Amino acid sequence: MQQLTGMDAAFLHMETPATQGHVGSLTIFDAKTAPAQFGFEQIKSILEERLHLAPVLRRRLVEVPLGLDQPYWIEDPDFDLDYHVREIALPPPGDERQLAEQVARIHERPLDRRRPLWELYVIWSLADGHVAQYTKIHHSAVDGVSGAELLAILLDLEPTPPKPEPPEQPWQPESEPSQVQMLLRGAGSLATQPIKALRFQRRTLQAMGRRDPASAAAVAVLPATANLGAAGLALVDRLVTGRMARPKDEEGKVIDRPTLRAPKTVFNRTISPHRKFGFGSLSLDNSWRLVQLTQLTSPNREMSLFKKAEYDET
Repeated sequence: MQQLTGMDAAFLHMETPATQGHVGSLTIFDAKTAPAQFGFEQIKSILEERLHLAPVLRRRLVEVPLGLDQPYWIEDPDFDLDYHVREIALPPPGDERQLAEQVARIHERPLDRRRPLWELYVIWSLADGHVAQYTKIHHSAVDGVSGAELLAILLDLEPTPPKPEPPEQPWQPESEPSQVQMLLRGAGSLATQPIKALRFQRRTLQAMGRRDPASAAAVAVLPATANLGAAGLALVDRLVTGRMARPKDEEGKVIDRPTLRAPKTVFNRTISPHRKFGFGSLSLDNSWRLVQLTQLTSPNREMSLFKKAEYDET
């Protein structure tokens, strides 16, 4: 078993019916260049050959009872590739609008936490003989860098790539621990790291701008405090911040919280569970100009794309 970090667990506990914690990637291929016998079964076969290169695809969550500690990853003993890899087809004419609507509907649906937190959809019948692939995976399992690495494992630059090297050792599933075992493990961890848990709770609330009890109750950001409710979250925040001096003005009075609020617009309304997906295109020339502009306006030029390329070459 491998325990999630506090930040990875936060992506799980920040989910609500209107906000999902997974990220998605849409890729479109020209199927006319594919081999003649290329189809859905071949796609699954290619993915199956590469599962050992992406261990996260066969790991699922195990929760700690009562939210006493961060969840754990285990090698799913019931892993079923057929559940995760699916195919659908667009009705004619298969244009960008239809594809965008279909991707939005897929993205709206939460991932099943009883299984590894990812899904892959092969979308047929696009215009011009194209085929799309939409992949979604939970942010608790990948970040930006590991997500890009995962796509590099799943995708190839040539139509007939060489087969990957087999794993050194065959994959072994793990037996799921009992609730009693997880409860004892969580209670032990909570007893040894209570201050760390409280500090993480405070930092997360501050970063989200949700220090008031009413808002904090709506977002359970730490398993150890996920079931405390508004009063409990407020108590946790006071325990951690009680020793900190509050800022005062020149007359010695406590500075009031600003009362200014942004006006209501179409951009700051309450978020619904529904999503929209849009397409855009940019020529390679314009893309290069954008990279140059990014380099010129970068506050830390040592971290610019050009500097990184120089360092990589040396």
